Amino acid sequence: MDRIQVTEYIKAHLKFAGCEKDIFSDDAIEDIFKFSGGIPRMVNKACTSSLIYGAQNRKSILDDRMIKLVVERELS
Repeated sequence: MDRIQVTEYIKAHLKFAGCEKDIFSDDAIEDIFKFSGGIPRMVNKACTSSLIYGAQNRKSILDDRMIKLVVERELS
């Protein structure tokens, strides 16, 4: 998938899960795209790990710093 498709993919999954607001910042989505290379399974992996990290740290918005941290610590 390209960058736009990754954004739409993430938003569609969040909407399906009942989320009505944007949880990932634009920069976070950019980092997810870079990490995943547009591969859906890798997008899911990055998003799931980031959502867990965000919930554990009581964050309502996940930014690029958090994505980088999760990728470096858990996915690399």
